[in-house]
Amino acid sequence: MNKAFILLSAVFLCTLAGCQERFDERLQREAREFTEKHCPQEREPGTVLDSTTYSPARRTYSLWYTVSEPTATLLQTTDKVLIRRALLNELTNSTDYKLLKDEGIDFEYHYARADNRQTVYHLILKKEDYRRTN
Repeated sequence: MNKAFILLSAVFLCTLAGCQERFDERLQREAREFTEKHCPQEREPGTVLDSTTYSPARRTYSLWYTVSEPTATLLQTTDKVLIRRALLNELTNSTDYKLLKDEGIDFEYHYARADNRQTVYHLILKKEDYRRTN
């Protein structure tokens, strides 16, 4: 009976050890599938989510947006601390990314102008950022 318990425990532990790799692979696939099925999508007037990607090597989930001229100007002229705070607040309060946050995934935001694809704002929020208590 002890041998059976040890064998089952070993199988269970091996399964758990492989979960991290499977999580990263699954998240990479799901980001790609989300892009194929749901992008582009207008998130708010002047802001379009073009794609989502996940880098297992960096453990970073990236959201790629294009923005209209007025939104690009707004992003370029607004205090970057305010933009960061707004994105952090949105991420912290979002239940959509709960599993990713539980895994300590970093979130990267890319905003580019629709007319020339020039980056107007870029931000990476790390687990240390969104796990802080206010």
